[in-house]
Amino acid sequence: MTSTQHCRIKTIVHGSLVTVYFDVLGVRNSLGFCQFLPKESHPEIAKRRRLCEKLVMNAMELSLYRLLPLYFLVVLGFVFSKCLGDFRTAFAKILIYVLSPAVIFSGVVKADTSQNQLFVPLMIFLLCTSLCLIFLKIGGVFFNDTTKNILAFGAGNANSGYFAIPVGVGLFGSDVLPFLVLANFGFISYEYTVAYFVTARGRSSVKEALLKVSKLPAIYAFTLALILNFNKIKISPAVEELGLQFRGAYTVLGMMLIGCGVAGIKKFKFDLRYLSLAFFAKFICWPFFMYLMIQIDQNYLHIFPTQIYSQLMFLSSIPMAANTVAVATELNTEPEKAALAVLLSTLLAIISIPIVLGLAGF
Repeated sequence: MTSTQHCRIKTIVHGSLVTVYFDVLGVRNSLGFCQFLPKESHPEIAKRRRLCEKLVMNAMELSLYRLLPLYFLVVLGFVFSKCLGDFRTAFAKILIYVLSPAVIFSGVVKADTSQNQLFVPLMIFLLCTSLCLIFLKIGGVFFNDTTKNILAFGAGNANSGYFAIPVGVGLFGSDVLPFLVLANFGFISYEYTVAYFVTARGRSSVKEALLKVSKLPAIYAFTLALILNFNKIKISPAVEELGLQFRGAYTVLGMMLIGCGVAGIKKFKFDLRYLSLAFFAKFICWPFFMYLMIQIDQNYLHIFPTQIYSQLMFLSSIPMAANTVAVATELNTEPEKAALAVLLSTLLAIISIPIVLGLAGF
């Protein structure tokens, strides 16, 4: 097959995949629309047709069974806040100072910390930090207030806990749970060190920002769990069971906080520049840089098993972190803007996840 033909096939397939996922939202019969792909017997086309049909089914399951409960929690948070008062600050403190440390501890203490496995959170942490610092600089060009700080926080982060774990398990099966938990450590490490410091700097000096970081219990929970893990010290089944209960509360409150944040918007201000930059970071830069890192590993480094490539691309397509709202509320750095951006990115996830997985082709 010539390079021109190969390019044509890729264009046809990718173009139709994009349309297919819009069809999942009800424009037309999405499964039948996979027949749009060429019917020649070439193995590349046949492979792409099977991929198309599989991803459409996954996207339908994603929209019908996995995301709707999470969206319901967002609505519940909105109604709860409108009817009973503004609980954003209380929810944010519970998430940051109680639930997050408990979830981190229960996950890290049981994680596989072999050398190759530890490269996953390290890679995630480095990617998060790089995008955060890049968009802190970019934000400084467009904004003179704390918007640039919350932009940087969100650019480097993702909803790897409340959202990615339940949806990822639904898409790939329960076997991917250890990988998702391990990847979550990379996001958490970034969130409670670099990201929290950068956001706190919006209203604090370097010394004050470092002091705020040092007061985060998540850092000490992570350290203690690593010590126990490396020394093969087991925790009791009762503590493990309690950790599962904390994880459930973590997801519920985290998603509800998005709705509470939207309900707390006094004057609905649509900041197009902030939203454009936040979505560019989330839906363009993240998939691009993740795909680039996978190509480097696939062709040169060979650190990761090939079966996790699709899971890494999935992590690059998930929405902005709900904790963006929690941290913005706690530090008083544009919480209304953060809430709206997180809400919209969460709604867009129903499109972004299948498109990214389809175009990556792993």
